[in-house]
Amino acid sequence: ALIIASLPAIEVTSSPRANPGLGASLLFGYPQGVEQSWYMPLYPLLLALSDNIFFLRDILPQLVVALVLLLCFTLGSLLDSAPCGLISTALAAYFLYHVPTLHGARIDLLLLGAAYLFVAIALVHYVRDRSSFWAGCGLGFAIAASLYVKSPLFLLPALLLFLHLFRTRFKRISVNILPVLLLPLLAWAAWFYMNYRAY
Repeated sequence: ALIIASLPAIEVTSSPRANPGLGASLLFGYPQGVEQSWYMPLYPLLLALSDNIFFLRDILPQLVVALVLLLCFTLGSLLDSAPCGLISTALAAYFLYHVPTLHGARIDLLLLGAAYLFVAIALVHYVRDRSSFWAGCGLGFAIAASLYVKSPLFLLPALLLFLHLFRTRFKRISVNILPVLLLPLLAWAAWFYMNYRAY
């Protein structure tokens, strides 16, 4: 979050998804007076970094697919067993490579899927051990990371807080829920602050 907050202002581009220049502008900045982009930064930064490492640029799609498959196996194993993880991984691989609408899917959407799987894995750990402060930190970090890809999960911390209060009949708040709320808030605050500096 501190790194994001310290990044220079960035320029609006017509196609930030496919343009490594947006990530480069995040890293190195543009002259003052240009408009800033509200496009979330993780994917453009990943493109900018991989663009300067030639072997990483060539295998970036395969790395993201491998990450998705690994997370599918981890989630399936957590929910049931290793065979379940293998089945979920095989199904994910089938859909990624054989369904026409998903074959050749954009890397940013695969990265978003990986972020959601990461959140799901952290959520399983959190639900199984609500007394663990570190499980709350893991879930908060996972949600914060997903917000840097795209922001549909921004209401998840509030929903988890409501469910937590509902379970305790609105009588107490456990310290373990605080990282789930504060880490995503910190991530967004850093991103909004970086954009605020552009004005």
